[in-house]
Amino acid sequence: FVLALPIFCVIMEFAGLTMRNRASALRYDQLARDVLQVALLALSLTAVVGSVMLGLFIRFYPSFMSYMGGTFRTMMPVYAFVFLAESIFLVVYYYSWGHMATPALKWVHAAIGIMANGLGAVLLLLANAWIAFMMSPAGVDEQGRYLGNIWHLLHSALWNPLNVHRFLADLMSGGAVVIAYAAYRFLTSKSAEERAYYDWVGYVFLFVTVCALLPMPFAGYWLMRSVYAFRQSMGVTMMGGLLTWLFVVQALLIGVLFLGINYYLWQACLQDARLGPDGLSVCLADPAHVRDVAE
Repeated sequence: FVLALPIFCVIMEFAGLTMRNRASALRYDQLARDVLQVALLALSLTAVVGSVMLGLFIRFYPSFMSYMGGTFRTMMPVYAFVFLAESIFLVVYYYSWGHMATPALKWVHAAIGIMANGLGAVLLLLANAWIAFMMSPAGVDEQGRYLGNIWHLLHSALWNPLNVHRFLADLMSGGAVVIAYAAYRFLTSKSAEERAYYDWVGYVFLFVTVCALLPMPFAGYWLMRSVYAFRQSMGVTMMGGLLTWLFVVQALLIGVLFLGINYYLWQACLQDARLGPDGLSVCLADPAHVRDVAE
């Protein structure tokens, strides 16, 4: 969700920039800033957890990490540089929010967010290249020696389907993080206005999560089809052998997610029916209507 949350921020900021209604524009701008606060916290947590995991891998799997570090030695500095650059852009993006509030500077501010998202996408592609290489090695000979072509090392058989699958998963998990944040703030808020606002935030991002969740089975099918095409025995082990139980648990969790989300949306749509045929769009645009319906 380090990539997903900044994407949400930029989308919400652009929504605020393009809206003619001043109140709705300010509301989406505030939502983008709130999400960015969560994104900075997530980035710090990711850096800490990543450092701990790296230390554990080096400690318990020294030969494996030595091989991966030697094979991808040209990419490791690039990854560190891009991570640092994205962190700087996100910090500048956050702390310049109030200083770039004029209409002209607001577009420049949104451009900073786009740059941060571009760097986040590069991070995702690089990390996916390492994961895909571990499952479907490319760019090396039969003994695992690097053959000198960096593109072949990156572009393994599972890289593209893994990119799509993980991007959708990032959007879904990022939306879930914002929903959890909104639920916490809703429960701890004292005023009716704040409760209506955070109820609206959860309402909006539940739709975002659903939009990312719906194509996930198709992305998963493409990924597993690529696994079978690369090495059938690996696919059989994953889906019909030792690791079958993981796919059973995953299917159950996905089913629970679909049922829970659809039940919530069904209840929300029943409330929207009280507002008339445009109730859903009104609630998405104005949290005050969420409060009125709840009352």
